[in-house]
Amino acid sequence: MNWLRMLIGFRGRITRTRWWLTYLGYAIYIAFFFGLADALNLIDADKFVMPVWALGAVVFVSATVRRLHDRNRGAVWLLAFFVLPAILLFSLFFVLSYELHAHRISGGFYVGCNVLLVTLANIPLWWGFVEIAFLRGTVGENRFGPDSLVRESVSK
Repeated sequence: MNWLRMLIGFRGRITRTRWWLTYLGYAIYIAFFFGLADALNLIDADKFVMPVWALGAVVFVSATVRRLHDRNRGAVWLLAFFVLPAILLFSLFFVLSYELHAHRISGGFYVGCNVLLVTLANIPLWWGFVEIAFLRGTVGENRFGPDSLVRESVSK
């Protein structure tokens, strides 16, 4: 039960080190299963890869939520840091693609808009990554639990 709570639990706090280890584990996990699907020449790789990806994504998102808790931020910050910028990027890509093809606007305008919009959408993405991956958590107890560094050093 403790492993299950550690992998997919959304309560509590984790350190930067544990988040990075989860990130590395997720990358290895995904590379292994994508490589396996490719090596086996699975015709319907989506039926194999998507459930594997989804399971890994749940583990990674739960670790990211707990890392946000360590920074004294709620899970709603996932929306601000990652979901809204992704929606913005995809929607702007489709709108500008339509404008380029339907109204024959110049390619220079299209490229200029893309550079500006991608830059604007990447600001919260990079801010979120720096906040989660590099900044220290709240010192002492916060509303999500005790300091994860203190708890980790006591248990050693």
